[in-house]
Amino acid sequence: MGRVKRHKKVAGQRAAGRMSAGSVAVQKQVVQELPVRAVQRRGGGARAGLQNLAFSAMAALGFWGLTLFCIFFYGADPNHYLYGAILGLTAAGWSVIVVRRWWLYRQRGS
Repeated sequence: MGRVKRHKKVAGQRAAGRMSAGSVAVQKQVVQELPVRAVQRRGGGARAGLQNLAFSAMAALGFWGLTLFCIFFYGADPNHYLYGAILGLTAAGWSVIVVRRWWLYRQRGS
């Protein structure tokens, strides 16, 4: 028969085992008395607005390009008009987002 290995206790487990009931009660009381604050976020600034605008513009242009490709050049699939229509709707949605972000960016800048 081999010897049974004993695992060492982790330092946190040993410390938790030595705590008295009084110290645990004090610790819980301190945790409960801390005030809860809502996380406040401030505006990202002009740079973040410009980055959001640039990303939206790239996505919109990419979808417009895929729309044109699917409608005019992708003749291998009989559903290429359907694919083009779906991509066109997606491109139109991104274009609306670009216009809104551009308007907000211009308003914040002046």
